[in-house]
Parts: sequence; structure tokens; C-alpha cells
Amino acid sequence: MGEIIMHPCLKAALAGTAAFSAALAAADAAVLVTNKAGFLSTTGATSATGPIPIVAGGLTSYTVGSTTFSAENPSTLNFTQDWTNRIAGNQFAVNGDEDINADFGGDVFSFGFDFVEPENDPLVNAPFVDSTFEISLCDGGSCFDSVQFNAPNDAAAFIGVISSLAFDSVIIRELVGGVENEFFGEFYTSTEPVSDVPLPAAAPLFLAGLTGAGFAFRRKRGN
Repeated sequence: MGEIIMHPCLKAALAGTAAFSAALAAADAAVLVTNKAGFLSTTGATSATGPIPIVAGGLTSYTVGSTTFSAENPSTLNFTQDWTNRIAGNQFAVNGDEDINADFGGDVFSFGFDFVEPENDPLVNAPFVDSTFEISLCDGGSCFDSVQFNAPNDAAAFIGVISSLAFDSVIIRELVGGVENEFFGEFYTSTEPVSDVPLPAAAPLFLAGLTGAGFAFRRKRGN
């Protein structure tokens, strides 16, 4: 299949219709969700990492709970402090471009994480660049679907993905941006498949937090 792009407002307009449900089923859809409460209630996801620890030094790989994080060379993981008060608990940052991998140690159908992109908050590396990320879903070393996001700045955000196909790891790549900071909080996963994103209640899942913020949604599939 070619690239599938659907604006969130169009998703909201189609939510609850037979055409929308059929499109999700036909695409084996990976759905981006920005409402944390809706994501957790829909998927039954629980924290895969637990609280993020504080660990000295720049790390190429580190396991937190059941999730192993690794940074794409030459970047390293930075667990040295609580980076922001926008979200509760500690977070980790990345020294370099925010290109990281997360291995869940087994198949899951949903995952998500707390996230902050500071623009005017403390601990910003100048110059600031508004970052766009791509998340690729992979199973057994083969990636089969991806979504993109651009989170609001100076705000607590949640990035979640629900897939109709199981995956055991994700690749997160900063497509637009640089070495300015972004902060990653707890990661959440669910091993239970979700037969369908609840409709017509899908709109709050997609649109929560979008007003004035402009999350970017894009899904790409291989041939």
C-alpha cells in the first residue's frame, strides 16, 4: 500500500461511521492517541518502566522495568536528573539527536509515554527547533508500520500508539530537530489486543490536547 495520511479533524468527522471502521480494519491501522486517560482505559496498559530512575553517566543502553532503551550512535541516554516539572516523577533525556529504541521484551499491542518538549522552559539547548518524530513499530526485527507526531511545546504531552498487529519494539527517530532537549517519562504497554478504537468515542482519543497545539498525525506503511 502507499502512504496513508489523514488529518485528525477528518478522523473526528468520520468517527462512528461504517467507512471509518472499515478503513481502520483494512489498513491494519496503527492509531496515534494523545489522550492518556483514554489510552489507558481503552488498552488496559500499565507502566512498563515504573518510575524513571536517576543514574549517573551517559549510557548507550539501559533497562528500566521491562523496557530496554538504547540510543542511536552517537547519541547517549541521560538519566542524571529530574528534567522538568511538567510531568510527575523523573524523566530521561538524550545527549544528541533524540534517536532512541525501546525493546519491550515481548509482544505488545499498545504503548505510550509521557513527553515534554521545552521551548521557553528551563534546560533548553539553544537554538530551539520544533521537533517532529517518527515512531516505527517492529516485531522480530522487522518494522511494519509507523506514525509521526509533533507535540506542543512547554506542556505535558502523552504519545500513545494502538496497533491491530503485535510488536515487540519501537524505533523513535527525530525527523526534524537537533540537540535541543526533549524529555521522556514513563512508558506504558498492553499485551491485550484492542479489537477497535471505541466509536463514536474515538474523537476525544485523537483530539484531546490539540487545541492551539497542532499535533501532526501521519501513518506510513510499506509496500
